Amino acid sequence: MCAPRPGAYGRRMIHEPTSPGSSLTGLVEQARLVREGSVTSRDLVEASLETIERLDPKINAFRCVLAESARAGADAAQARLDAGERAPLLGVPVAVKDNVDMAGE
Repeated sequence: MCAPRPGAYGRRMIHEPTSPGSSLTGLVEQARLVREGSVTSRDLVEASLETIERLDPKINAFRCVLAESARAGADAAQARLDAGERAPLLGVPVAVKDNVDMAGE
């Protein structure tokens, strides 16, 4: 379980240009890239974690980052994709708002 961090209210938004497969690429584009095999679910998770590590000290958007759980989930999703399973967002990483109760967390 992660401890709460102090807020960072009043800071400016950070905008960065996006490139295909980056963690800032839109949800639909990420799903398409995973489905066609241009990137893996693990690639997207690693890109997301790198973005969080780089930007979160400035914007304080995450109270808790479960990196190892995200990596394990990405690997499991990729195995399902490799086995032929298809679902619209299978393999695309998501962030869960801290007020949502998650089993085991």
